[in-house]
Amino acid sequence: MKTVRADEFASRHSEDSIRSMAARSDEQMSFLLSTIDQIDEVKFVDTLLIYRVFGFSDWIR
Repeated sequence: MKTVRADEFASRHSEDSIRSMAARSDEQMSFLLSTIDQIDEVKFVDTLLIYRVFGFSDWIR
């Protein structure tokens, strides 16, 4: 990936298009963080289930 200087980037794109790119980036980051949170919740629930199935339920209190 080619590195572009900020002034060069700004000269190629309008302020509105830069704002639009930033908004899309924020939306993508929010989606990614939400997905990571959901994966963590599933892993936690799976771990609790494994503990209960194998008789480690006294560890969970």
